[in-house]
Amino acid sequence: MFVLIPTHHKGIFITLFFAMFTTVTGVGIVVPLLPVYANDLGATGMYVGMIFASFSISRTFLLPVFGRLSDQKGRKPFIIGGLAAYTLISIAFVFSETVETLILLRFIQGAASAMIMPVVQAYVGEITPEGSEGYSMGLFNLSMFLSLSLGPLMGGGIKDIWSLDAAFICMGLLSGIGLFLCFFFLPPVSREKIKNKHHKTMSWSNFLKDKDIIAIFIFRYAYTACIGVIWCFLPVFADTEFGLSSSLIGVLVMLGVFVSGLLQLPMGYAADRTNKMI
Repeated sequence: MFVLIPTHHKGIFITLFFAMFTTVTGVGIVVPLLPVYANDLGATGMYVGMIFASFSISRTFLLPVFGRLSDQKGRKPFIIGGLAAYTLISIAFVFSETVETLILLRFIQGAASAMIMPVVQAYVGEITPEGSEGYSMGLFNLSMFLSLSLGPLMGGGIKDIWSLDAAFICMGLLSGIGLFLCFFFLPPVSREKIKNKHHKTMSWSNFLKDKDIIAIFIFRYAYTACIGVIWCFLPVFADTEFGLSSSLIGVLVMLGVFVSGLLQLPMGYAADRTNKMI
């Protein structure tokens, strides 16, 4: 599976792959359960939306900040810091008893996510040989999509068998495993090769004039908006209207993400051999 990854970078890629797999699995365990938990706490639809929006708001504003800082300071410190924060926040969810606390924790979790995802993706891009970008990113995205499909399934079962607190603890443990992998197996900053460290930064005005960037931005906005609506309200709808168990709700959330995950590698491979705009 990792055959097209250069030998001298294979260890880094595999570390990032499995670190993200464990971390995102932990997130996937809990996220579909949050709307039902918030509803049980008396949250209205607006507050359920705020629980998810708070994550996205902090993440959106901090993504370019941490991305630029990682270009200057190195990738590993931000990956480690974000994973450590994820681990602590996961445990803090156990002690949350109000909707306002959930909103605050999700806001902080969004900031931690901003330290991880763009930095990890940039790291993967830097160790990817030219001409294999689609395959490498497809393979890496496979870890996230499969973990996002596995997580809800696990989360529903954990809640049905044990409790919601057990799901939060599992999220913390899995984030801790990702932290362990990156701390011990990623090379130190002194050995990182950051391609754009000394490049001139593109201004926002020039950035927003690029038609390809605008098209990708619109697509990503529409795609994530649809995903956000589904993840936010499908669990509540399935629980209140149909009385489905947490396990069955997990299956519903899992199905769409699982299919997307299976298509990542073949689509990435095809993108390397055809026009990526297609």
